[in-house]
Amino acid sequence: MDLNRKIQYRYEGKNFEFDVTYDLQTHSFAVEENNGNKYKLLVNPQTKEWTSDGGTPSIPIDILAKLIQQSYGVFV
Repeated sequence: MDLNRKIQYRYEGKNFEFDVTYDLQTHSFAVEENNGNKYKLLVNPQTKEWTSDGGTPSIPIDILAKLIQQSYGVFV
């Protein structure tokens, strides 16, 4: 099972690349952006709310969450 994804997205005229790795133990996503920004993306399974830990995504978190879900083929 491949737990790594590369996601490219254009937002407000800027290109972004995200290297994403799913962590099986914590069920979180480690994200590294092409600008060096690093953080974890977490979802609360009860409220389905997405949050970041250790940094702030360069695009809105709800857009990034949708991109990640599409990339992994799993929706919460």
